Amino acid sequence: ERAAAEHKVQLADAGVDVDPTGLWFNLRPDSARAKARPWLQREELRHAISAVIDRQQIVNTVFLGAAEPVYGPITRGYGPWFVPDVPHTPHDLAQATAWLEAIGLKDRNHDGQLEDAQGRPARIAVLTRKGNTVLERTLASVQEQLGKIGLGIDIVAMERDPMLKQFFAERRAQIKAQRDERKAAAARQALHGMDVIEPADESVLDPIPVGHVIESPSDDDC
Repeated sequence: ERAAAEHKVQLADAGVDVDPTGLWFNLRPDSARAKARPWLQREELRHAISAVIDRQQIVNTVFLGAAEPVYGPITRGYGPWFVPDVPHTPHDLAQATAWLEAIGLKDRNHDGQLEDAQGRPARIAVLTRKGNTVLERTLASVQEQLGKIGLGIDIVAMERDPMLKQFFAERRAQIKAQRDERKAAAARQALHGMDVIEPADESVLDPIPVGHVIESPSDDDC
């Protein structure tokens, strides 16, 4: 802005990005972590996190005002596809606490941290791209905000290529599991004299339910 005021550069507002910053949750039913901690895949957890996050605070501190809160994956950058009257999740710590208590997460020993029914600390791990300062600062803010209701966040920063390798390895394993299940189902039905049409291409298999977005401000760096 100083350079623009001195007529050294000319700034142009390109508008809101089409790729908002957000949290995605692993909703794979066969996830080992989900089997040990089923509350990780409960809808109440996602509602609670959405209610805790103060999007405007992130806009002000991380983006220095050069962003806007969003409440869905479609931003104003999409033009006519953007729906402005999507219900907004109010910033409500009391409601968030109630949602967490509904799935058994409570501060059982009064240490300021939530525990599950077995007394284990309620913590979630979040993967992010290492070196992306916008994402790292956004997650630091989310970590601080969720700490106010006792929900722990472990930020795991990874280089881009290893993170993608891990994601696609899990995806291939899921596709194989789906294919094996379909073959097993075909065999069971064949034993009962039923004809079964087996998909010939992996592309027709069900997509992996990789997550549910918890919306946060739009970001040109994501």
